[in-house]
Amino acid sequence: MVARYASIAAALAAGATALLVPRDESSFGSTPGVLSLPVYQDIRLHPLEKLRRRAVSDTDVPVINVTSTTYLIELDIGTPGQDTKVALDTGSSELWVNPNCQKAGSTQQAQSCRANGQYDPDNSRTSVVYQNTGRIKYGKGEVALQYVADNITLPGSDIDLSQVIFGYATDSVDLNRGILGLSFGENKNNTGYPTVVEEMKAQNVIESLTMGIALGTKDEPTGSGLISFGGVDTKKFSGNLHSAPILGPQNGESLWRYWVQLDSIALSKSGSSKTTYSNSQFPVFFDTGATLSYFPSAVVPISEFIWEVSDNACVLGADKASDGSYLLGDSFLRSAYVVFDQETPALHFAPYVNCGTNLQKIPLGANAAAKFSGECSASNSSSGSGNSKNTAGRASVSSLWLLAGGRACLSFKHNVIQRLAFHA
Repeated sequence: MVARYASIAAALAAGATALLVPRDESSFGSTPGVLSLPVYQDIRLHPLEKLRRRAVSDTDVPVINVTSTTYLIELDIGTPGQDTKVALDTGSSELWVNPNCQKAGSTQQAQSCRANGQYDPDNSRTSVVYQNTGRIKYGKGEVALQYVADNITLPGSDIDLSQVIFGYATDSVDLNRGILGLSFGENKNNTGYPTVVEEMKAQNVIESLTMGIALGTKDEPTGSGLISFGGVDTKKFSGNLHSAPILGPQNGESLWRYWVQLDSIALSKSGSSKTTYSNSQFPVFFDTGATLSYFPSAVVPISEFIWEVSDNACVLGADKASDGSYLLGDSFLRSAYVVFDQETPALHFAPYVNCGTNLQKIPLGANAAAKFSGECSASNSSSGSGNSKNTAGRASVSSLWLLAGGRACLSFKHNVIQRLAFHA
């Protein structure tokens, strides 16, 4: 979740447009019109201050050994290239780099921040620094930005994006890595300049404003995930891609996000039939920048998402949201292959299974991505990701992340979200 405090002036966008250098399609790799990059997992083990314990009393208990996973890609920015890693975030629109590592949070987060690399426009002979500034506030943390245009090389490819506009941090708090925002941009007036994905289309790198994302499971080696700009990988899912139209801005915002209508939630418990919850029709958005999923507490009691994994620990895969910002984060998205389609606009999704790689270009046209079918069998287990619980409508124990101490928070065992139904 992100709120913009300032936007780029129209003059900045106009100045950048004059610098665009469209690429010749002959320079592409083996799949013209598609750019694919590996997605790396950054798994961090860290304590949280406290967690509300449910049931008997409203008592604070310590939380131990909490892991969070961020999904990163590498970029080479400037001339010569300066390597930096940025987090994939479908909940925001802008690319920015250079967080303030001294204000990143814990010692471990500061170390991670420094390891992700920094960009200095003074060390690039192709940088153009603008006077425009901005500020972005996220669910946790915020950043003040100075805007710059520079070339971006995508590692592992021969693709050079010319004079892409992005921000470099002049200050930040509680952020230990830069962010590549993948939400709507200038096409929906979210930004006053073209986003990285819009530049890919403008510079003839991709044909359509689409992205196929497979985060990969925690059981797979880092780098097993894949983001395919302008394309779909038919060996990263099984069955057909199911589509849900993207809604307009929600919650009084003016920004477009990947909101779709959730029609129902069903939950199953070990040894019992599934329960479908009433009043479970509400908008949710798909957010790779969020570790958990957030639902209204009135729909599904938070106790239903907590179950025992040992004598003194439980796991939590979802939390309650009180501000209407209901979302499906990585605890869900690790189990799904999702195509984020800004052309239609719509989301297309299927159960994630990894049986190799076969990139296909998504052509222009409404719902063009929905015409592709997965080549993997639902029972394929070559990557450890193809078991029956690993579906686009199911979040299993393996995809959950929060480990809490204290038996008082325990009630149910082996609960899973069995089905999330979306409005087609």
